[in-house]
Amino acid sequence: MTRDIAFLRPVETIAFDHGRLAAVCDEYGHRAEAYVAFVLSELEALVETVAHQRDDPSGLRRSSTDLVRLCDSIGMTTLAAAGRAVLDCLDSGNAPALAACTARLLRLGRPEGSGGWTLGRGADREAMPETMA
Repeated sequence: MTRDIAFLRPVETIAFDHGRLAAVCDEYGHRAEAYVAFVLSELEALVETVAHQRDDPSGLRRSSTDLVRLCDSIGMTTLAAAGRAVLDCLDSGNAPALAACTARLLRLGRPEGSGGWTLGRGADREAMPETMA
């Protein structure tokens, strides 16, 4: 008989929209890296806030909305989709799905809990400005 139970720990890679990152580079120029770093630090703070708002639907909605807006600003597509899923669950009143989607958002929002954050590979990466490659 097995005495240990393996916990499922799905691994997803956080992907970025290359076009959006290129637009950030165009818009912010030499300050693009600082802007992206600022957004990532704001996202980190929001994820920690979400962790404390599981029983506060209005706070969870506010934080998830802010998270989606920030993710969209730098093209962080995977985390933005997770935030939208939380909002969809809040809209539909689906408590079991909300718990699962919030857990996914928290896992993806912590780089150590996901498969890493990547800009991709291949031709898409070659098309990026040198400052972002």
